[in-house]
Amino acid sequence: MEFPVLFDEPESDDQPGAPEVSAQPEPSIPGTGLVVLSAPPAPVIEVISDADALRKALDKPHPIAMLGNELISQGFITREQLDKAVLIQSGDRKRRIGEILVETGAVSREIVDFALARRLGMPAVDLHKLDIDRDAVRLIPKILARKHMLMPCMIHRKRLVAAIENPTDHASLKPIEFACGMHVLGVLAPKKDIEWAIDHCYRNERKDKSPMDYWV
Repeated sequence: MEFPVLFDEPESDDQPGAPEVSAQPEPSIPGTGLVVLSAPPAPVIEVISDADALRKALDKPHPIAMLGNELISQGFITREQLDKAVLIQSGDRKRRIGEILVETGAVSREIVDFALARRLGMPAVDLHKLDIDRDAVRLIPKILARKHMLMPCMIHRKRLVAAIENPTDHASLKPIEFACGMHVLGVLAPKKDIEWAIDHCYRNERKDKSPMDYWV
């Protein structure tokens, strides 16, 4: 899953002879460690790049918003698209709003998964800038991290904080919890960033297999 509004730069539409436009630094929120990334016409979303800011975000209570309202507030769908999905759902209460929005083409499955995690208060992290805890990395073998596409980030309040493409996928977290012997708290990150972090952070780890590697 790749978050198009988080890290992708907009395509250049430079014309021959057009004046060059100097790149602007990414805006940040003073005192929070948060970097605001945006790509028109996509909405602005806060991405955490500082370990202390991530700990504060994990401890902060988050009110749970309705999925449809969360998608609207983030600029992914319109009120009209949500009203249409609600009308369809009224004919079959067993169907979920997110599934209907995907089926009607209002939004992608990846964005729905992203919004579901956001509404549960799961932070989004920038793995390129976040200071990864080496002790957390050593808890999970590389082969297991790559199999479940998950990057250990830190240990917080006796829980392993790990970046995953879809933190609401609890089934993917179960083998990780069994491997490290502690509860795993998922945070959001795009798949391409997780792949980069696994290659980068496990590069200096010992290359021989641990006993844990043989059952994954």
